[in-house]
Amino acid sequence: MVNHKHLNFLGNLLESVIIGVAIGAVVGLYQLAMQYVVKGSQFMYSSRNPWIVVAMVVAVCILAVLNFFIIKKHKGVAGGGVPQMEHAIYHDHHIDWKSELPLMVFNSLASGFVGMPLGSEAPSVVIGGKTAEMVEDIGRAGEDDTIVMAFGTGFGCAVLSPLAGICYIFEEALKKFSFKYFIRGIAMMVSAFLITSLINHHRFLSVEHVSILPFKNYFVFVFLIIVNVAVGALFAKGMVFAKRQLEKRADSFVSKYFGFFVFAIALVLNFVCLQWMGSGASIVENISNFNTVWLVLGVLVFRMVITVISGTDRVTGGIVIPTLTFGALCGQLVCCLCNDYLGMSAEYNGVVILISMCMMFSVVNKTPITSSVLFFSAVGYSAGNYLTVLPLIPMVAVAIFVATYFSKLFVKDGLYHMLINVNLEFSPHCETEQLQEKTPTNEQITTEEQN
Repeated sequence: MVNHKHLNFLGNLLESVIIGVAIGAVVGLYQLAMQYVVKGSQFMYSSRNPWIVVAMVVAVCILAVLNFFIIKKHKGVAGGGVPQMEHAIYHDHHIDWKSELPLMVFNSLASGFVGMPLGSEAPSVVIGGKTAEMVEDIGRAGEDDTIVMAFGTGFGCAVLSPLAGICYIFEEALKKFSFKYFIRGIAMMVSAFLITSLINHHRFLSVEHVSILPFKNYFVFVFLIIVNVAVGALFAKGMVFAKRQLEKRADSFVSKYFGFFVFAIALVLNFVCLQWMGSGASIVENISNFNTVWLVLGVLVFRMVITVISGTDRVTGGIVIPTLTFGALCGQLVCCLCNDYLGMSAEYNGVVILISMCMMFSVVNKTPITSSVLFFSAVGYSAGNYLTVLPLIPMVAVAIFVATYFSKLFVKDGLYHMLINVNLEFSPHCETEQLQEKTPTNEQITTEEQN
């Protein structure tokens, strides 16, 4: 006798594999394209050829106009797109993948070309979700949890960490755990990672050499927690404040055409200080060059201001890499102080900065498990042997959890959830209270048993 439950489960598992393959291909190609777009942009900005400079100015002007009309008509393309997607899923709104999937890719690549201080990881999360919706529409299936699982799959492909992607599925996307989704999530993530790793080999979170931090230098964790909590809370509050102010004045000239101001600011700043612009990847790669406390503070404040300005949903781009960049700068700040005044050897700076990046990600997004796994994946990949870094993992995980806990004293929810609240607050169709009823928070992680 055929067990229909088992057949249904196998069918869902096969669907997850197919969706994973599609996500791996789309996100991998998108990330690869972004790398070439950014390289082309940096070449044009750094060129002294007047014709190339004029071509860059003209290109940015054209992209600014296209960005204005794209975001005006398709709100799901604005910003990183994650709050809009979560809002659509939890409030049963239609997900328009046919137009928004290609437009998200195009507009995000445009932001990368212009040199916006935004990243490609959050768009990868949304691209994963919209790709899953595309596959389900073609297959005439439909399950919101599958779309949400695709968020984490897109994230795992973007950071090239399948373990972090699986954790992100349950900690940030689903906010619940079940054995059924665990198996399907693994199938989706593994199949996606196998495909995307063949296309894209760029790993953002890594260090060239891992020096295990000795116990006598564990005092550095105290400084990391204090600095990351302060900077992370300030950034999250700044993002929400800026977005709320623009939404309050939605009919004003400044609010309507704010995207043009963002493009103009990015254009000028990239000509003036190219090394400080972009998503922040170049800053992380050259973080050792920021070797004084005042220089690090100056770059941190500069990046904070332009990221808040750019992250108000008037252009397309995510805040994951900018957030990790804040973490790198905070880590370098702590390293400068500890190297100069507390006798910590500079050979440990790389691993301290990596800890700080993962800690900042958790402080802003309230995802301590995903952040701890991100660190584990990064150092394990760099060291080539997970056993060599194993003694450091528990302390790092504890520090990340402690930092996340204390950050809730200042900012209770993750940034995406806060941005959804702002969207609902100024939506003509929804009240903010609906979000509290329908959208789970990071503290509402429940355990479900599925048969």
